[in-house]
Amino acid sequence: MRVAIDVGYGFTKALSGNGGRSIFPSAVITARGSGDLAAALGGGSQKHRLSVQGSTDLHPREYLVGAAALTAGASRSWDTSGSGRDDYLLLVLSALGAVGAEGPIDLALGLPLSVYLQRDERRALRDRVAGLSAWVSWDGRDARRVEIASVKVLPQAAGAYYQALAQDGPRLAGQMAGVVDIGYHTTDYMLMSPGDGGTSVPDEARSDSLDAGMSQVIDAVRAYVSAQTGVAFSPPEGMVETTLSNGGHLTVRGRDLDLHPAYEAALRDLAGRVEAEMQRAWGDRIDYLAALLVAGGGGAAAAPHLRLPGLRVMADPAFANAAGFLEMLGRASAQAPRGVAAR
Repeated sequence: MRVAIDVGYGFTKALSGNGGRSIFPSAVITARGSGDLAAALGGGSQKHRLSVQGSTDLHPREYLVGAAALTAGASRSWDTSGSGRDDYLLLVLSALGAVGAEGPIDLALGLPLSVYLQRDERRALRDRVAGLSAWVSWDGRDARRVEIASVKVLPQAAGAYYQALAQDGPRLAGQMAGVVDIGYHTTDYMLMSPGDGGTSVPDEARSDSLDAGMSQVIDAVRAYVSAQTGVAFSPPEGMVETTLSNGGHLTVRGRDLDLHPAYEAALRDLAGRVEAEMQRAWGDRIDYLAALLVAGGGGAAAAPHLRLPGLRVMADPAFANAAGFLEMLGRASAQAPRGVAAR
């Protein structure tokens, strides 16, 4: 079974070869309740909930994952590297459970571009995940045995490009193209330059990660709430995210506060930072792009404020990397779509 998992600093996205699909905030915390109270109030059990039992565990371990974990007091991990995060394996197991994975699994994982370029880091991640096996139950479903048969570690942004190439190869193959993947904590950007034989190859000198993303947007909105209301402590990031997705109105000490103006202003600031970085890294090459592919959930949000030539928001941008990773898993390098250079 093939599964692609894009564990981002903000959200974990997963796709499987059998059509499974899931996205949830990258947060996990030990469960300290049964979820019966929520069920009694008509809300069902707490979603999402992970039960995992490894070969050395006498009993299953229970965790809250995603929005449920944030509500219970968890925070997202901001460690520099994916392999160094204590909760990384739990997020991988959660994603496998969420897409109904079972049995031997060929797995693709992504890393931020700047981290991926460190060979030791991607090897460490591969070694940590390879051979992982456990019984996994997701949201009360019957436990399934999952076992990682192989691991492929790939750079974020490359997955989005591969997905675009698979869909629009004649337009992009052998052309200069850019990818901007705006995530929660980082923005990855990659420049593809024309190579031999109608292919395009990554320009590593002009591809990197920028420490900017949707987390700064959320932090700006939180600061706005405190400034407007005089409340000393900013609201939790999970509360702000939920409020924005539910219409953008937050009640603070009996006062209705519209978060949209602050949100749009922060998105404009984020777009400005991304534009400035593209101009610095790519210079005049921006004028010769066949397309500037925008991926990531943050990319979809910030795109209306980006003023760059050739801009094209990818279909289903939050899943663009995972979709590309899944394509890459399913094709050997000799069978890659035209325009992908073997490296």
